[in-house]
Amino acid sequence: MMTFLRARLENVFSDGGRFLDDFETVQIGHRRRGGFVIQRHNELRDLEADLLRIVSSDVEVEPILQQITGETLNRGANIAPDARLDIQARGFWERQRSAFFDIRVCHPNAESYRKKTPKQVYRQHESEKKRQYANRVMEIE
Repeated sequence: MMTFLRARLENVFSDGGRFLDDFETVQIGHRRRGGFVIQRHNELRDLEADLLRIVSSDVEVEPILQQITGETLNRGANIAPDARLDIQARGFWERQRSAFFDIRVCHPNAESYRKKTPKQVYRQHESEKKRQYANRVMEIE
């Protein structure tokens, strides 16, 4: 289904750091929770993976996490057998140690976040990802 999406482009101008809004109508193929959002996510994931390849010895995109074998994880943790994070980079923080990265696309100026500052929005998303994956990565990986 083709949908007309009114995309909001924010431009920062040099006149005192004010934000000015431009509106542009864009025709896209839009499906809820798919299509355009997934493309943006994958482009950012692939860009970050390319940058990590410059500084890390072994980079893997969407590695499947190890199976849970009786470990007790925090409430809200992702316990799916095919759970995966976006990027694994070996040697990023220390030699032969894996670091895991996950990408989340959000629009901090969306109507649903109008009562939050961008910092609060980013913290919310960070906390959700940590709740889902941090305990599993620290305990099992």
